[in-house]
Amino acid sequence: MNTQEAAQIIEAIANSIRENPSQFQFAVHVSIIGASGTAYGGGVGMMGVAQGGGTGIHASASTGNMQIEIAQERGESAMNQQIEALVSHLSVMAQELKSGSPDKSKLKKMFESLKDTWVPGVISSVVGNLLSASFMR
Repeated sequence: MNTQEAAQIIEAIANSIRENPSQFQFAVHVSIIGASGTAYGGGVGMMGVAQGGGTGIHASASTGNMQIEIAQERGESAMNQQIEALVSHLSVMAQELKSGSPDKSKLKKMFESLKDTWVPGVISSVVGNLLSASFMR
């Protein structure tokens, strides 16, 4: 594999992420089993009343939908920024690979910055393998 082929594949990954960012969805589910609780909220703070029965403690809270939607919008906005940054990062790597003489140390640093982050392992491993294969020629 040469650097041009590696660049094309990395660009395809970036385009896929750009066109379908929702392919990376994160969901958090919390389940606590046992007694039930009631929470009264409004503005700052919350008062909870727990009622016994069974094993463990179960607390449920009710808040206004508006607060939940605001938190969701902030989360989506932050995730969209991360996705855009990843797409940009991959695009810069592809451009470097397309240059007449790609800077291996720059590409290595860019690759290293993907590892041990939120970026799905499949993306960082494919990019790493592409870089290795393109420079082994």
